[in-house]
Amino acid sequence: MNTAPDATQPLVTVIMAVYNGEAYLAAAIESALQQTYANLELVVVDDCSSDDSVRIVERHLPDGRIVFVRNDHNVGVAASRNRALTLAKGELITFLDQDDIWLPHKLDIQVAAIQAHPEVGLMHAEYGRIDPEGQLLPAYQKLAAEQFDNPAAAIDVRDVFSEIFLSNNIQPLTSMIPRKVIDAVGVFEADLPGVDDYELWLRIALRYPVGHIQTIVGYWRKHPGQQSNKGHTMLVMRIKALDRVLSRFPEAEQRVPR
Repeated sequence: MNTAPDATQPLVTVIMAVYNGEAYLAAAIESALQQTYANLELVVVDDCSSDDSVRIVERHLPDGRIVFVRNDHNVGVAASRNRALTLAKGELITFLDQDDIWLPHKLDIQVAAIQAHPEVGLMHAEYGRIDPEGQLLPAYQKLAAEQFDNPAAAIDVRDVFSEIFLSNNIQPLTSMIPRKVIDAVGVFEADLPGVDDYELWLRIALRYPVGHIQTIVGYWRKHPGQQSNKGHTMLVMRIKALDRVLSRFPEAEQRVPR
């Protein structure tokens, strides 16, 4: 159960972009509002949903920590996240997609980790994968038993640019970024659907060390409707993101693995 907000703790802004998310949206919202770390605001941007998403969000509005706005026209996830950033008041920014779930201590664990490592530009953690019904996929069951919502988990802080250039395993649902870092490196690139988060991670990793907490803090839901299932499209966008970073930041070329 969540506790009363503690103004002595940094405000965390949780950003959620919503588009036709009625199937899993309530569970996602509730997993944010039920965090043991209560000094948060949840900024929800609806991107012109045509299903019951708006009504689901509205049912949660009695919790005064929710800020809810609706786009005039459909602009996509990245632009919706950017709109949420213009409304965000928190000094720490984190993201929760409409179909994912956080474990109860997610924010407590990450805030403590960032406070212990103020040099990082991004702090992320382990995650499990669940099926549409919320059951852990077999490949993650052993990991979950070993690394589950553990506030005492080890934290690894290092330069990860070359590593994530080759293979990215940083999920938005486990990420937390100081607002000052986003102000320094810029927001999401709206013309990189599906990899806008990855391109931002690369920009952050060029300038800052990245922290990794070795415990599961949430669940990434696998279901037929998600964008990551579009393999060829995602590959093309990934190449576009890599090319953009290399062309904009000459120093990146020197850190690409050979």
